[in-house]
Amino acid sequence: MTLKTKGIFLGLFCLLFGGLLFYFQGYKDNSYIKYLSLGLVYLGWIIFLGSLFGTILLTDKKIRFVNHKFLWFKDKTIKLLIYASFGIGIVGTMEFTSKFGTNRVNQILQTEPTENAIGTIIKIDSRNTRGGPKLWAIIEYQTKKVKVTQAVYDYNEKYSVGQKYLLRYSINNPQMFKIVERQK
Repeated sequence: MTLKTKGIFLGLFCLLFGGLLFYFQGYKDNSYIKYLSLGLVYLGWIIFLGSLFGTILLTDKKIRFVNHKFLWFKDKTIKLLIYASFGIGIVGTMEFTSKFGTNRVNQILQTEPTENAIGTIIKIDSRNTRGGPKLWAIIEYQTKKVKVTQAVYDYNEKYSVGQKYLLRYSINNPQMFKIVERQK
């Protein structure tokens, strides 16, 4: 097996592992898991595309625009497409796994045994994301076995400290929950 083939397989392995990690564990309020999965996806795309197109990107061809307009344009277009595919690949992989992970949580909450609990907003937290700092409501609820603390994105600042909500959570995975309604 050539080095290029090994690089392709290693890149695909990192992509697969990072995506599956986010798919199966992304519902947890754990930034370590999210950053690890994002880092593996990022590394996987670098290794994968680097193995496929590394020689094109690293070759130092000094094509002068004045003498060879078409070759210069072709070279710049190919490199731009490779870099664009890198960005699209990262964003697409994370959006794809996030969408499927959310669908997985919803399916588990609809088909597996669930119970209700009352959750309380214990604080509002500001977290840095790709789009800048965003507000997250930290909700805490007690299951039959364990006390769970999770974060809910507060996109329109509707949550405030002390509010109580009726939640439905999975018995097998108590960190999977859904807000049913606000309690008065």
